[in-house]
Amino acid sequence: MKLSRAAFERAAGFLGERARPLERALFAHAFENAPVAPALSELAGFANADGGLGHGLEPDFRLPDSSALATSHALTILRGLGQPADQPLVAGALGWLADHFDPACAAWRAVPPAVDDHPHAGHWSASLHGPEGSWPVAVIPNAEVLAHLLHYGGAPPAQVAAASAGLLAALPDTQIGPDGVLYLDRLAATEGVPPKLASALAEHIPRFVLDMVERDPTKWSGYVANPLKLAPGPDSTAARIVPDSVAANLDWAIEQQRPDGSWAPNWSWQGAYPEAWETAHLEWQGILTLERLESLRAYGRLA
Repeated sequence: MKLSRAAFERAAGFLGERARPLERALFAHAFENAPVAPALSELAGFANADGGLGHGLEPDFRLPDSSALATSHALTILRGLGQPADQPLVAGALGWLADHFDPACAAWRAVPPAVDDHPHAGHWSASLHGPEGSWPVAVIPNAEVLAHLLHYGGAPPAQVAAASAGLLAALPDTQIGPDGVLYLDRLAATEGVPPKLASALAEHIPRFVLDMVERDPTKWSGYVANPLKLAPGPDSTAARIVPDSVAANLDWAIEQQRPDGSWAPNWSWQGAYPEAWETAHLEWQGILTLERLESLRAYGRLA
């Protein structure tokens, strides 16, 4: 099954009319041969004077201050746009990360305590992150940040060594969610990973995929790790491990397009900050619609 041309145009229309300007510019660059400058300009609107990024770049927390999670996400976008280390947004983000490594947990805390002063989803409460929290700090966002530092180079060697050691120690026993699987997969695909860590990633990522992926199509509408979530492109580990589930999930995903052309999140803030969630929900529709189109193209599913 492929997404029809008419369905693609509906998705493009949604992005053009209702998505954030950032996702509009990213779509135009990816699918309409638009220059990269507008996307960089829109991303710069989320940057702070300290070089980090915030301002709801990750819609599930509305913190204006810089955070490791938002800064790392920005670097993922910038790498996708092919930006070099001396590009101002890249350089600023790398500098902010170098200044905000937390030796107490040998990692970058995903969010600072100030996140609780602004609307946010419950899973981003500050109490869940850090050495005393329940989230796997060694993976989120440590694995993705480490991938960026290795890709761009020039990071403080002591931070890279400490983060690598912390991640290596955590892999055998940690429990991670689908985003953690993606972060580990991105790290594994990055050049320069220390050999022992690379070997551990090769050993544990398939286990995480098999533990996490939901293969039952009757459950895909719920808050589960759908195959496509773990395998956004054919180069993903999950695409190699559960190819039949990914293929079936692609068919299912095409059928889930909403009448307005978008794809919507399968989670909510469970009644917290209803007005902010309404805004975040619409922003997520734009993000997920762009991601879905990129995945469908990667798998050859656009008519």
